[in-house]
Amino acid sequence: MNKKLLAVALATAFAAPAMAEGVQIYGAIDYGVLVRGGSDGGLPSSSGTKSQFEDGISGENFLGFKGSEDLGNGMQLGFDAQFRFSADTSTAFYTRTANVTLSGDFGTLIGGRVGGARYSFTNMYDPFGGYTVGGAAGFIGGQADVADNAIVYITPELAPGLKILAAYTSSLDQEDMAGIDQNRKGSLLTSSDRPLYAVAALYNNGPLSITLDYENARKYNTSLYQTLNIYVAGASYDFGVAKLSAYYENLDFNGGPLKSYNSFLLGALAPVSANTNIRASFVQTEVGNGLSALLADGECRKYSLGLTHAISKRTTFYTDVAKIDNDTNTACSITKNGHRDNPATVGTSAVQVGTLEQDGGVAGRGSWGFDAGIRHTF
Repeated sequence: MNKKLLAVALATAFAAPAMAEGVQIYGAIDYGVLVRGGSDGGLPSSSGTKSQFEDGISGENFLGFKGSEDLGNGMQLGFDAQFRFSADTSTAFYTRTANVTLSGDFGTLIGGRVGGARYSFTNMYDPFGGYTVGGAAGFIGGQADVADNAIVYITPELAPGLKILAAYTSSLDQEDMAGIDQNRKGSLLTSSDRPLYAVAALYNNGPLSITLDYENARKYNTSLYQTLNIYVAGASYDFGVAKLSAYYENLDFNGGPLKSYNSFLLGALAPVSANTNIRASFVQTEVGNGLSALLADGECRKYSLGLTHAISKRTTFYTDVAKIDNDTNTACSITKNGHRDNPATVGTSAVQVGTLEQDGGVAGRGSWGFDAGIRHTF
């Protein structure tokens, strides 16, 4: 095969979802301009305007493979694996999510590396989907983007639109550690051993969506954040002319310098044409500090406005602006998006007192941000 034919073959393979013996290949690539500036009250080096070409602003770049098999008797076995990649560096692939699914009349059972529950619920009610400079996911109390070693069960509909979700992982953001004392008191315990469980009620019926979620996480062999209780409530209603949403969460720490995060979001998504949407949100996070009088309580507030325009069925233009107001005790900053692109930072806190939120392992910057770019799915 000559080079021209090879190029045509590769382009054809990735131009649309491909099927090979029941396996679907899909993914997305995103690239744009990111500008951040203003003082965030943090380190002096984080102030001043910075302009960048960046990937993954409105969503991660990834390549995915999924498929399913009919097992008979109304049961289906499926799999889904997504691998994230960088579009502007030579960063190698890493596993974003990978899991197997068994579904039937009993509901759905999922096992593997899955999207975090609270992370998913935040994005569900955020008009920015958690991404861009306007996204709420990195601004609200820190997000565990994914959960390793997770088992998830989702009931069938218990009433029209109502399902219950239950999830558990023995080690939230790393592989289970060998030799761990199961009584959680031995010298072999490590800070990587972070069990978490979650229980959520999910109601989605017509234009109305409601989510209630409780999670409990523990971190061993450390004096910081030994236990964490998480309470989440979200709701949205699509009026046709606009979809309005609200989201609230409380993180209650037992141990460590922080005692709580209280966050809420108000959002709106409005179509102005068949292909164009305007989106806006207000997010506020209150940070409570418990160990020292030197660490006073504080608030961060974020105002965001954006526009998306579908150029074609699979290609979308987006542009967004965001502004953060910090109290004297807080130093929240603008990130490329609200997510941890680097798996080493998954599960860390994003909004902190006296420091900066993380952006894929790189510190956030400034108190205002602008982005504009193109996202293509295949």
